[in-house]
Amino acid sequence: MVKVKRKQNKKEQVVQCDKEVSFRNYSDLSNWPDRRLPSGPTLDIPCEWRMLLDADLPSLQKLNIYGELKFPDDPARPVQMLMAESIHIKSTGLLTAG
Repeated sequence: MVKVKRKQNKKEQVVQCDKEVSFRNYSDLSNWPDRRLPSGPTLDIPCEWRMLLDADLPSLQKLNIYGELKFPDDPARPVQMLMAESIHIKSTGLLTAG
């Protein structure tokens, strides 16, 4: 479980999140509503999720990472692309590349 304290409007707020043990593959359609890959303009990675970016993302306006988004570190895999106008890594979020 991840506990993060953050201040919002001079009040302290505790955000709790149970992270998954294993990673989900971005390309696995069963992770997404309607069994379709997200097409933008905004993509949210939920707090509980640990997601491996195993396919290119569409060009996004906004990427919100509440959970974990990781680029594969396997040199045998092709390089994945991430293009977004803004990337927001929230207090419970983590972006790992390399």
